[in-house]
Amino acid sequence: MRKCTFTEGVKPRKGRIPVIGVGGGTSAGKTTLVNIFGNRGWAILDLDHEARRLSRKGGSIWKALLKEFGPVILRRDGNLDRKKLGWFAFKKRKNLLHLNCITHLFLLQETRKIIARTQEKGLVVDGAVLYEGGFLPLLDMIIYVEVNQEERVRRICQKGLSDREARRRVKGQFFLPSLRRRSSIVLQNCESREHWRRITEDLLNMIEKQLSHSREE
Repeated sequence: MRKCTFTEGVKPRKGRIPVIGVGGGTSAGKTTLVNIFGNRGWAILDLDHEARRLSRKGGSIWKALLKEFGPVILRRDGNLDRKKLGWFAFKKRKNLLHLNCITHLFLLQETRKIIARTQEKGLVVDGAVLYEGGFLPLLDMIIYVEVNQEERVRRICQKGLSDREARRRVKGQFFLPSLRRRSSIVLQNCESREHWRRITEDLLNMIEKQLSHSREE
């Protein structure tokens, strides 16, 4: 099995830092790759973390969800009840689509602001929703990380979810094939942690070498 598939290199836009998207399903192994970028001086935008920040009490996503679904989605302290919201979202496909539509709108707005003010050598956007969230026009390259479904379920269960809930979440990420088809690089995370780290470091070396050549032209 091939561990890495390349279709094209990074193509940074003039007058802007390079922006690379790292996508793939929940628990596919994106974090290792993203951390290596961060250790090399790249800025990191974790869409999950950003969504949580905007979903805190009083945040833009919090306000939109409260307006749409009402106080039933809140805990007693006024913050979102994430367990209830997650159960609601993954119970029916239309619920998930509706919830994502609201969340992605505010995430896109914030991502544009972050790209504009980032001063590091480049920005990595880490998230599983790059395709359905409408992020592709903002990206110069997409790296897709994949691992087999059973391994993803095992890793999700290690975070405290039941096997049933883990499989529901994996099944709910139905836009991943569309993102994979549009990715410049596909990495298969099917080896040991150390081997995976070596693959990702080699990939970043290649990307930075290419960027260095493009700046000299």
